[in-house]
Amino acid sequence: MKKALILSALVLFAGMVFAQRPTTTTRATNTTNTATKINKNANVRTAGATAKTYSYTISEMSIANVTVMDNAATVKQEGKTDKVKVTVNGVSGVSYYLYDANDQAVSKNYINGGNGYVDMSNYQPGEYRLQLIEPKGAEKNYKIIKKQK
Repeated sequence: MKKALILSALVLFAGMVFAQRPTTTTRATNTTNTATKINKNANVRTAGATAKTYSYTISEMSIANVTVMDNAATVKQEGKTDKVKVTVNGVSGVSYYLYDANDQAVSKNYINGGNGYVDMSNYQPGEYRLQLIEPKGAEKNYKIIKKQK
């Protein structure tokens, strides 16, 4: 009973801290900001007569009660494109899920051979969560913020 009450309080507190990003998941997000900036680029353009420029900020997230991948993983913007490159060393068959600000899955795929890409061109500017899951169940999570310049 005490554990359920404490967990409920943590989830409620995390919801207040991240009020701009409603959550429907039962996992509690750590309230300490352990994000490490990996990439920021302000020169992404989309094709067409009215080309839009986007910037991406990518940071690692810490999620409570999650077994974190031991393998080295990097997530960064691919040059000046609307793609995010995911590199996972030492493990194959990693799956990824991309969640929107409402924590709804908008994309999923597999990373084979250590490298993969997440095409962000079809998504509106906003906050996204990229979840990498290795076959044994361990995972890493990244926050991706797509901003229009």
